[in-house]
This record gives sequence, structure tokens and C-alpha cells, in this order.
Amino acid sequence: MTHSVTLPETPEFAPEPPPRGPKVWLRTNLFSTPASTVLSVVFILIGLGAIRGMLGYIFSAARRWDAVTYNVRLLMVRAYPEEQLTRVWLSVAVVAMLVAATFAIYRIAGRTSPRKVGNAVSALGGLLALAGLLGPWGLTFSPLGIESTGTFLIVFGVGIAISIGGQ
Repeated sequence: MTHSVTLPETPEFAPEPPPRGPKVWLRTNLFSTPASTVLSVVFILIGLGAIRGMLGYIFSAARRWDAVTYNVRLLMVRAYPEEQLTRVWLSVAVVAMLVAATFAIYRIAGRTSPRKVGNAVSALGGLLALAGLLGPWGLTFSPLGIESTGTFLIVFGVGIAISIGGQ
């Protein structure tokens, strides 16, 4: 016994043509209203100022970048004994394997696009950088009599956000 399904024919329409040129794109995305125009101009100026400042800092004659290349090992692993550096690389390899195993077990690659995984990794890196920046300063919090810094609060907040997002 065979069943056949016939579908009604629907007309196919051509897609809309894309906007023509960068001028149209700029007008629709950055300068569509007076408020967006002001915001766009202000943030473009801030971005250009930041880029100019960074380039001035990087290419200044007063910078001693040879000290960075000379002390790169010290910057990466501090005064960790050289004969025990295999422990550091072993730890990095174990973490990488655990992340890969987690992706395989939960089949994340099939359900999640690489862009979403990249965004999550970038967000995690940003949060870790923020925790590193805020850690040494204020924001002291001492649960259970243990003196900690803002890093505890940030990690606690990230844990709560992850647990809420997983439900």
C-alpha cells in the first residue's frame, strides 16, 4: 500500500534586492533618527580617540617592548620552576580535553551554532577579565570569615546566571 502526498503549488517570489551602497546602509542603520545620529557621531569620535591613544602608546619611543620579549616566560608562568612546566601544559591539555568531552557528551556542536559557542566563550573571557580587573580593588566581601574580593561576587553572579539560563 503506497501513499502519495500532493502539495499545492505555491508561487515563488524573488527576494528583495539588497540596499544599494554604503550610503544607504549608513543612513538606515546609523543615522535613521536625530538621536541615533548623535549617538553614532559621539561613539565614532570616542572610538577614534581610543584608537589614536592606543597607537600613540604602542608606537611611542618611550616604550621598552624589548623588556616584554626578554621577560615573556616570567610574564606567562612567573617564577614557576622550569623543570616542572610540564605540569602547566598537562593542566591546559586536561582542561581542553574536558571541554571537548563535554561538547561531545551534550552534543553541543549539533544543536548550537559555532557563532553562539564563540559568543559564550567570548563572554566568559570578558567576565574573567572583569574579575581579574576588579579583584585587587575594593568590593570586599567576607563570607565565612574568608577575606575575598570582587572576584567572588562576579563568580557568584555568573554561577547564578548560568543556573537560571540552564532551566
